[in-house]
Amino acid sequence: MAKYAQAAVDASNFNMVIASEATVNGQTAVGDLFIQNPPHNAYPVNVEVRLDDNKDLIYTSGAIQPGEEIKQVQLEKKLAKGVHKATATFSLYDPETKEKQGQVASGVTLMVN
Repeated sequence: MAKYAQAAVDASNFNMVIASEATVNGQTAVGDLFIQNPPHNAYPVNVEVRLDDNKDLIYTSGAIQPGEEIKQVQLEKKLAKGVHKATATFSLYDPETKEKQGQVASGVTLMVN
């Protein structure tokens, strides 16, 4: 019984890894943004990045499996030169049922040159 309880606790623990700042090329909308789903996490994640000022969706990762990482992103739209505050939301999904298990968010600063 304790073994199953520990498995449930382990599955409920989640760590996210994302750089707090990213540099984005204003011409190509490609940026260096490190995102990782650490190997010890139980669930795949999807990351969405939205601008804080207007909530526009500017990036969606697709499924990132435990142990996988992304180092460079292609934004879904070009941003004006300057500093943009955004929020990255990590959504966790059960790999078997595909049901959402929860989410966590973190602030990200995008520097567009």
